Formats: sequence, structure tokens, C-alpha cells
Amino acid sequence: MLYIEFRQSNILAIFLDSHAVASRMNDAPVKQIGFTKDCNISACDVKRAVSRLKAHKSDGSFELSTDHFLNASDDLHTHVALLFSTILVHGFTPEKLCTSTIVPIPKGCNVNVTDSANFRGIALSSIFVKIFDHVVLQKYHDYFFFV
Repeated sequence: MLYIEFRQSNILAIFLDSHAVASRMNDAPVKQIGFTKDCNISACDVKRAVSRLKAHKSDGSFELSTDHFLNASDDLHTHVALLFSTILVHGFTPEKLCTSTIVPIPKGCNVNVTDSANFRGIALSSIFVKIFDHVVLQKYHDYFFFV
């Protein structure tokens, strides 16, 4: 397996730099977000995001399965919510969460497996990042522009 590290732009920049976002999006109105109120992720937000995960899926970096989160108690949701709130407040993401594992998948059944052109890469990101994506999309969907 190949390991590739990627850095996503700071998600807080989307929320805090509203004037730059508005100018890029044809001067569409952008709602202001209260920093302390909207950077708080609750255990209910995490639980709702976990319920949207598909069962029996694994990630590449932590060797976890979505089943671990789907069958976990509410205590885990509380700790994950604290982690996500801390990420939003401090604007820092742990390096381990910024890592994806790329797995080569053959493009067809009867292809020459010795030729690298016959493969496509699938990136396996952390389940924590998948949960965080669901939380952000649910909590802040009013602030995103869909074109």
C-alpha cells in the first residue's frame, strides 16, 4: 500500500473569511458565524454523523472499522465531539488525520496486472475524518454555496 499525506486548507478560513468567500461567489450574501457558539460540536452531532456511516468499512490509517463507531456507547461520541470542537477552536488538525492510504484497484477483470495504467487508486481516509465531514456538512450546510 502507498501512503500519501495531504494538507487540506484550514476549514476555519471558510467560516471566518466571509468577505473573501462572498467576493469569489458573485457577491452572494454570507452569514456571519459566532465563533464560540458555532465551534461547539455536541455528542448528538457526532451520533447523527456516525449513524450516516456505512457498515463494515475500514480506514487505512487507524485500522478501525465503521462498526466500532456504529456499536459504540455514547461516551465515545462525547470524546469525539470534544476532539472535533478542539480542532475547530484551535484551527489545528492532528497530522494522523491528514493522511490517506491509496490502494490500487484493477480497472477490469481480464487486464494485464503488470501494467500500472490498468489500475486506479482509491484513497482510504480516516473514519474520524469521515465523521468530521458529516458533522460539518450537517451543522454548517446553510453556510456553503452549492452551484
